[in-house]
Amino acid sequence: MGNVLIPSIIAILIVLNTMVGSVMERKREIAVYTSVGLAPPHVASLFIAEALAFGIISSVLAIWRPRSPPIFWPEPPCGPG
Repeated sequence: MGNVLIPSIIAILIVLNTMVGSVMERKREIAVYTSVGLAPPHVASLFIAEALAFGIISSVLAIWRPRSPPIFWPEPPCGPG
């Protein structure tokens, strides 16, 4: 249980930090959305949708990368070892 709990907490904190940073950087954009009539839950859903899209794309790439042919991912210039 301890082998999963600590990394999960760290991952949750990293995602939380990223989302808070995204909101802090885009305060002006949020103000524009609210000034044109978007309700706060709708603005929040935009951020959740963005995070979901990034998560899905990252997961697909993380699954595809090890299984892809080496032609897409050549060896680093320093070589093995």
